[in-house]
Formats: sequence, structure tokens, C-alpha cells
Amino acid sequence: MHFTDRLHNFACLEQVIDRSPLIVEPNTSVLDAIGMMSKARGSICQVSKSNSSPDLTPTSPTTTSCVLVVEDSQLLGVFTERDLVRLTAASVDLSGVAIAKVMTREVITLTQSNAENILTVLSLLRQYQIRHLPILNDRGQLVGVVTPETILNLSPKAHACQKIEESLLEGETYRLLFENNPQPMWVYDLETLAFLAVNQAAIHHYGYSLAEFLAMTIADIRPPEDIPAIQEQVANLAAEGYAVSGLWRHQKKDGTIIDVEVTSNALTFLGRSARFVLVTDVTERQLAENSLRQSENKYRRICELTSDYIYSCYVTRSGAIIDEWATANLSRITGYSFEELPGGENGWLNLVYLDDLPAFSQFINERISTNQAGSLEYRIVTKKGEIRWICDRIQPEWDDREARVVRLLGATEDITSRKQALSALRENSDRLTLALELAKIGLWDWNMLTNETIWTSNHETIFGYEPGTPRRSLSDWSSRVHPEDLPRIKASAKAAIASRQDFESEYRVVWPDGSIHWVDSLGRFYYNSQGQPTRMVGVLYDISDRKIAQAALQISQEQLQTAIAELTRSNKELEQFAYAASHDLQEPLRKINSFAELLAHDYRQQLDEMADKYIDYITDGATRMQALIEDLLIYSRVGRQELNKQPTDLNTVVSQVIIDLSFAIAENNAIITTTPLPTLPANPVQMSQLLQNLIANGIKFRRDCPPEIHIAATLQKEQWLISVQDNGIGIKPEYTERIFAIFQRLHSRSRYPGNGIGLALCRKIVERHGGQIWLESEPGKGTIFYFTIPE
Repeated sequence: MHFTDRLHNFACLEQVIDRSPLIVEPNTSVLDAIGMMSKARGSICQVSKSNSSPDLTPTSPTTTSCVLVVEDSQLLGVFTERDLVRLTAASVDLSGVAIAKVMTREVITLTQSNAENILTVLSLLRQYQIRHLPILNDRGQLVGVVTPETILNLSPKAHACQKIEESLLEGETYRLLFENNPQPMWVYDLETLAFLAVNQAAIHHYGYSLAEFLAMTIADIRPPEDIPAIQEQVANLAAEGYAVSGLWRHQKKDGTIIDVEVTSNALTFLGRSARFVLVTDVTERQLAENSLRQSENKYRRICELTSDYIYSCYVTRSGAIIDEWATANLSRITGYSFEELPGGENGWLNLVYLDDLPAFSQFINERISTNQAGSLEYRIVTKKGEIRWICDRIQPEWDDREARVVRLLGATEDITSRKQALSALRENSDRLTLALELAKIGLWDWNMLTNETIWTSNHETIFGYEPGTPRRSLSDWSSRVHPEDLPRIKASAKAAIASRQDFESEYRVVWPDGSIHWVDSLGRFYYNSQGQPTRMVGVLYDISDRKIAQAALQISQEQLQTAIAELTRSNKELEQFAYAASHDLQEPLRKINSFAELLAHDYRQQLDEMADKYIDYITDGATRMQALIEDLLIYSRVGRQELNKQPTDLNTVVSQVIIDLSFAIAENNAIITTTPLPTLPANPVQMSQLLQNLIANGIKFRRDCPPEIHIAATLQKEQWLISVQDNGIGIKPEYTERIFAIFQRLHSRSRYPGNGIGLALCRKIVERHGGQIWLESEPGKGTIFYFTIPE
């Protein structure tokens, strides 16, 4: 029998298929699947459900162990010990996680009719570095699985493998296959590690000649730092059996370091224990994988920088959805990590807000049934119980073999802020519309390219049109504008465009009944990229009532100006009269006073008692009249004299006033205190009169305790606020304005002497300086007089 015939007849595929593999459904928990694997395959690892992730502690030499995820006899994926190690290294909490979330979906399979012998299986196992190969029938249904263990344990001809391998090297047919194989191959002595045979592909790939190879050991093609590891591995190799030595680094003759995948088998060569080695250069693949990992990491970082989270869901044949994976932003939006999402089929539905669930379910069903992308905005309930809006954009993935949508790829964006902003915008728009209606403001929009205009109902009413009439044109507007105002409006619009300013104009509107109405119009122009105006939007409102009021106000102002002028003239005349009268009365009063004093001196006690009283009345009246006339002169001089402001130090003024009032201060045991006072532009004489009157009032209107008067000043809004506070008898609130009028008194002369001119004089002085004067008082506790003087 020829060698090739023996290859084809050696251990056919049917003999090595395990037809009772471990099978689970998609919603089976990962921990249950691990338990099944451990029980069936000799305890690959111990799994502790008390921890957040499995505790991988090997208890025996591991063998290939896997579970197949099947639905309706269709293979969906596979879960192996490699997946378990990957998830454990990533610290994934597997508690309650469905296996469909973490299984490997891209499964390498073999159709039952496409293989005649084990070599096909071995080639696939080696090529894809897997230890399981699911076998499907022509309808895509799962038949079983083939693993290296089933080949060794189930094949009735497994023990013939050693004999065939020995004959391969010694036979002419194998020699040709060995020497002409495109992949590097060699045989080395297991004891000395020396090369015993090398094919042409190895010579070409590594750059050594056959003689150089045969003079070397396998340690000579390793970088120096890797030699201890290869020596340790060779020492641990079994004398016979199939082994995949994994990934190694080899060094070519020119010093180039390459990444290789080494597969070896034990054999006896020329009577010596040896190993047959097949080498696959995976340097480019490693570079591609590194590049892919970098690309994936970059993609993941980009995804995490965006506001979206990306996800994938598997669609079962029944239409159920099983979450596969999602980026980290899932936690930021929902509060759940991927592992915390409700497991099993349609777990995401638990997050959808109840009112939005029908629309969401219909949306998903449409994506699956139509294989069309789409987006939907709906609400979810986060882990904290908050309701958030998201926009879900989904792209279905079609599988030609299964003739259906098998996966949904999506990107989800949190649009809660946008929804809130839109809601607020709608509320503002409603409020604006209501405000415009209540304020009777019209809105208009003019397309300057087509001359089309849009008016609101208020705009139509203001122009005298019936509300609800068809949309008006620009000519409908201009036909109602007063002819005398139209040129001015057009000129204002041109000027606004030229200066890129907003338009504003007041003009008249003529209604069909001939009545004139005034409007105020405000508008803004919008320009294209060439700077040409293309649109104008604005508002207008009826100001007829305001115009009527303004006309009436103008008349009133003119009348008021006339009255003010007349009053000013009258005041001046009164001041002149008061000055003249008081001045002219001085002389006769002095005579009356003099003769009354003579009469009292010469005839007191010479006449009867009644005559003495009459003399006292005359003397007292003349004295009071003279004091009153002097006060009137002072009051009239304040208004007649030129103000003549100059820098006036109030500290100096107060010091002089204290000297002038020293007798009254001493007599009443008064205490006068001040804070530092400013220097301000004022008439120093009038400032002295002002402060003397206020301080004298504080002494005069005292209580039973010594008077205490405090003067302070603060700068407020470019003017000085000065206060004079006393602890006197106080003033009732109803008299706070009255006391500033001339000749106004609140007490009898017998108790508090005076003419009622002092505070009127104070007001006149303050107002002449451009300030104001007022008081705050509480009867029985004192009074604070305030006055302002511009800085």
C-alpha cells in the first residue's frame, strides 16, 4: 500500500467525533457551565461561588474542556478554559452572568462531508491554535466535537500513529513531503538537542546551510536569554506523544529575531529518541495582532471619550436579545457595569421606562425583521432610580448562512440634557407666545430674496387687517404705511444694512377707515456668506396710546415750565420783599425797642402794676420781632447770595461751631463727638449755619439727661452722607416733613424758644448744594438728621 493511501485511510473523521459533548443553552449561567466542565473533564479548576470571580487553582494536568452553546440544534458559540482564564485575568465578576454574554462566537467548525481523515482535523487544530473542532452536518446542525483527546482516546487506530510517524521519515514518499514542505521542519535528538534532519524550507528561512544546521543544537537558534527556558521545556517533554510547544523566539543566521509557533511530536529516528518539529513563522501575524490590539485600544479609548457607549447584542432564532459586550460609558449613563446588567434573554428591557416599552419593543422587532438601521429616543431607569433619555442607534448584522439578523450593533447617547433643554425651550416659546399675545406685539419674518412675509395675528390687527386672512406680502405692508413715513423707513433700513446694525423705526399706519395709528418696529437682518442681506425678522407694537400720552405730556411740560418760571419769578420777588421788608423793619423796631427800654427804666414802679406788665409785653414783643427779622434776613440771604463753593473742611467748621456754642454746651453739659469728616466743595459760611442749627437743636430739645451729639460722614455713590445724631426728645413720625417748613413749631415758645426758621434754613442750604435732607427719629430716644452733599 502506498503512503498516500495509508494517509487517506488512517482514522477517518467518524471514528474520532465525540457525539456527546457538553451542551448548554444561551441563558445558562457561566458558573453552572464551569461546574459541568469541571465535573466532566476531571476538574480543570476549582470554582468558588463565594468570590466575585472564579478561583483558578489547577488540581490535575489540564485537558481540553469546553461547553458548546446551542439553540435549536444550531451552534451559537463555545466556552473554553481559555475564555475562563481571559475573564478571570480581566477581573470580571461572573456571578449571575449568562454564558451567551462571554462565550466565543467566532467558532471554527468543519462540515462532516468535507473531511476524510484526521489529518484535516489536525491541520485545523494546529492552524487556529484550538483544542476543539465542532463538526456540523450539511444543514449546519451540530453533530459533535473533535479534540486531540478524542483522536488519541477514541480512534481504534491511535496506536498506529507512532509506527506511521517512524515510517514517514524513513520512507521515500515522506522524505519528499518533508523536504518540499513550504514550512520549516526538522528532527532533533531529545537527549543532545542536536539537529538530526532539516528540510529546505528551514534552510531557506533561517539562512543556515544543511551542514551548519547539522552541526548545531536547537539551543543555537534561540536568543541567549531564551535558552534556559527551552532546556527546561525539553527536560519536561514526555518521551512520546503530541505536544504544542506554543510561541517561541528564534534567531536567524543574520541575527534577526522572529516569532514562531512550534508544534512537535515524539518519534524514534534512527533508533534514537527524537522529536519531529513543525515551525510556523508568526512574526507578521504577531505584528498584525499587536497592531490590531493597538487599534482596538485606540478605538476603545475614543469610544470612552465620547458621550456614547457602544454595545453588541446577539439575536437568538426566537428573536430574544442577549447582551454580549458594551464599552465603559455604559456605567456612566445607566449606573450599571456590563456585568451588573440583568442577565439572560431581553435583560435590557428591565431598564426601559415602562411607558416607552411598547415603542422600544416595536423598534427592535423592526430592526430584526427588516435588517434596516434605525434610531429611537426613549427613557431608561438608572441604577439610582433616575429617569434619563437616551438615543439608541442600531445597525443589524445579517448572517447569510442562517439567513437572518444574528446581531445588533448599537451606539447609545445620553440626551437627557438636550431633552431638558428642548422642554425648557418649548416652555419659553409658549411663554413668549403668551407674552406677545398679552402685550399685543406683532411678529414678522421677511424673505428678502422672494419678498414673501410671514405675519402673526397681532401684526395683522395692528395694521388693520382681519386676523386669519391669507399670508400678507410686502406690498400689503407698504400700502398701509403713511406715505410721508415710507421714505424715512427705507432710508433707515439701508443705513442699518450698511452699518450691520439692527433696524428701529417709529412710523404711522393708515387703516382703511382713515384712522392713524403709530407703531414702533424693531428688526434684525441676516446675511449670507457674501455679506448680502437675505432675511429680516422683527417685532412691532402699537404705540398710539403712548404717542397721545406723549403729546399730552408735552403740553403739560410746557405748562409746567411756564408755571415753574412764574414760581421762580414769584420766589425771587418774595425773597426780595422779605429782604427789603426785614431790612426796612429793622430801624423802627430798634426805635420801639429803645423807647420801650427807656420807658421801663424811667417809669417802672412809678405807674401801677398793670402798666409794668404792658411795658414788659412791649419790650418782649419788640425783642422777638427783632430776632424774627434777623432770622428772615439770614434765610433770604441764603437764596440771594452767590453760592461760591470752595474746599471746605467740615472738621474745622465743626470746631468753630463748638466754640460759638460753647456757652450753651457748658450750660447743658453737652457732649459733642465726631468721626473724621471730609473736605468737600461747599460754602463754608452756609455749612457753619447748617451744622450750628442741627447741633443747637440737639442741645435745645434735650431730655433730663445731658445732651450727646455725634457727627459722622460716609461716602456713598459719589456723594457724602453726613449724619447728626442726638439723644433728645425725638419727633413723632407725622411731623418729620412738617418741621422743615418755615415758621413751623411743634412746641410752645415758653418751653422751647425759637422762630421755626432753623430747619427751613437747613433744607435751603442743603438743596442749594445739590443734596437732600431728612431725619429718622423715635420719640423719647433721639433724632438722626441726614443730609447729602455731592463729592
